[in-house]
Amino acid sequence: MYSIEPDEFTKALLDEDFENVYEALSNQLKNIISSEDFIETVRTFNKAVDYYQVESITNIQGLVHYVWSDNTRKNAISAIFDNSNQVHQLFLKPFITFPESDSILSKNRYSMPIEGEWSVVWGGLNEFINHHYQFENQRYAYDLVQMKNNLTYKETPTHNEDYFAFNEKVIAPATGKVIEIIDDIPDNNPGTMNEEHLLGNAVIIEHDYKEYSLIAHLKQGSIPVHKGQFVE
Repeated sequence: MYSIEPDEFTKALLDEDFENVYEALSNQLKNIISSEDFIETVRTFNKAVDYYQVESITNIQGLVHYVWSDNTRKNAISAIFDNSNQVHQLFLKPFITFPESDSILSKNRYSMPIEGEWSVVWGGLNEFINHHYQFENQRYAYDLVQMKNNLTYKETPTHNEDYFAFNEKVIAPATGKVIEIIDDIPDNNPGTMNEEHLLGNAVIIEHDYKEYSLIAHLKQGSIPVHKGQFVE
């Protein structure tokens, strides 16, 4: 099995070491794209690119996610490597950002709605590290997890109770008034999605200056506050 060091990945693409890079792709990726199409796609994508720079590196569940942007920050490469340095996911796409809204800051100061050390698994100012980003009404959302040894769960990933974040305390991110509560949605089984109720159980808080925070994906029946209550 051929592999490639993440630090050498974009250099190999620019040096047109295509065959060795292709051999480092997982079998699943090779089933999606042929060697010939891969070479043509990358060669076209690399036109006018002088170099790639690292935008982010994220470790989770034994995988490492790299994002690079080109020297113009108009295009980006996203790749996920396993511990054998085999590539399991690869995207070559325009690097689209929204600097006008990204530069707008809230008037209130907020904290994350958790205690202790957590990790952001999806969040940030591009779609490669934040799958919410392309949707304006959730562009600055964060998905938070607890990790130990780069894993989010113990024993088995099929039981909610085995996830370190499950049943943990949630706090208000700032003082405000509770204006909406959803508390009766059954908990999802890990790996499934409730498409009718994407937020799951949630709380919306109104803060000063007509700013709002939304805390979602909560455990069914666990919300201890009521609509109209002021929280700190």
